[in-house]
Amino acid sequence: MSKVAVFAGHGTSQNGSWDSGCVYGKYTEAALVAKIAASCVQYLKASGVDVVTDAPANKINMVKQVARSNSESVKLHVAFHCDYSKAPAGTIPLYTSARGCRLAKLMNKYVLKYSSLTTRGVAKRTDLYELNATDAPAVIFEVGSIKQDLKTMIREYDAIGFGAAIGILEYLGVESRPKQYKLLAALDAVEHKVISQHYKYKNSANLNKKTINCAEYISWGLRKIGILAKGHSIWLGKLMHGSGTSDIKKHCKVSHPNKKWNSCDLKIGDVVGFQWGNSKVHTMALLRFSEGYPVWATCGSSDIKAKNLSRRRTKYEKLPIKTLIRMK
Repeated sequence: MSKVAVFAGHGTSQNGSWDSGCVYGKYTEAALVAKIAASCVQYLKASGVDVVTDAPANKINMVKQVARSNSESVKLHVAFHCDYSKAPAGTIPLYTSARGCRLAKLMNKYVLKYSSLTTRGVAKRTDLYELNATDAPAVIFEVGSIKQDLKTMIREYDAIGFGAAIGILEYLGVESRPKQYKLLAALDAVEHKVISQHYKYKNSANLNKKTINCAEYISWGLRKIGILAKGHSIWLGKLMHGSGTSDIKKHCKVSHPNKKWNSCDLKIGDVVGFQWGNSKVHTMALLRFSEGYPVWATCGSSDIKAKNLSRRRTKYEKLPIKTLIRMK
């Protein structure tokens, strides 16, 4: 099993006092990056990686973080930080070594893929203790400006941590991936089949007749990763229905927030039902964020054409999410 170190920057100082890092209004660097680091750790552990961390408590200072990494003989060391309020927007992962550079680039690649963050590129620094004192390749991942990127760090902390984790997994050569990643890959495969075999949209879908709707589209992806049993499906109304209901309750957490997306703390791979009209609910899965908005995997009557299917913002995001399914 691979062992890595992932830490949140700042937090408890060597003398026991609290170091908040940079501050903007009521927001502190230490609190913002602790959530991002915790998200990254969660997805790494779900992929079978052993993680040395202080997230989300953030109770180990930088010197002790480095000492912990070295004593545990980790394969890499990552610390999340964010830049001060006068810094421009965008990530800027810092590294010293060649292997640190490769890690920085991979993490940055996937953070940009799954979140709305922009980047200032990666940067080599030879003057930073945390990069120089670690035995393993190290990256200080500056997520962005605490002012310019604040909204993104608050709303998309999970997507940022998810992207960072996928970059770390690729660096390590670990083939295992969290369930959320597997769902996105499964929906890619479903999308390809639906387009290449010319499926048509129909309210009452029948895959044997090459007809599909939003609920069956998502159900197909969930079956491919084993969340739904063979032949089982779900569809969403004000409640969850279908033969796969018990499967979902076994593997996922189901809630009924009845709120717009930006009040639901959405995470990558969440399956949601947007309510429109008195009783209709359109089913989607969260793929990533772009320019501050969610991008969905979805299949409606206007989505079935290749140019529209999946990977897009939709009019439904203005409506309340009636049902939210989150994989455990």
